[in-house]
Amino acid sequence: MVSRRLAARAAALIAVSLLFFIRGEAFKPAWAHSVTTITIDHFAYQPATVTVDLGNIVEWRNVDIVPHTATSTDGKTFNSGAIANGASWRFTANRKGTFDYFCTLHPNMKARLIVQ
Repeated sequence: MVSRRLAARAAALIAVSLLFFIRGEAFKPAWAHSVTTITIDHFAYQPATVTVDLGNIVEWRNVDIVPHTATSTDGKTFNSGAIANGASWRFTANRKGTFDYFCTLHPNMKARLIVQ
């Protein structure tokens, strides 16, 4: 009787585990999300277009000689504030879509983040 109950629980656990595995969510720890780095240099974001998966982290690293921002054009999705020379700022991509962004200090600097 006990072994049947244990076997049923094990089968249920395996079924649930397989469901998560099939969906690509198998026991993914929080630190498993990848980090994509965008370098800010010579008054440009490099690369200018980046595609990341939902839940991944995007890091802007400023190696330029002046501060810059990474601010979504809608002003709501993300806004780094001033990123000083040698500093970086991270954003977790928590919504799917295409997000154009720019530097509020140098509005001619433009780029695009695609979250899929």
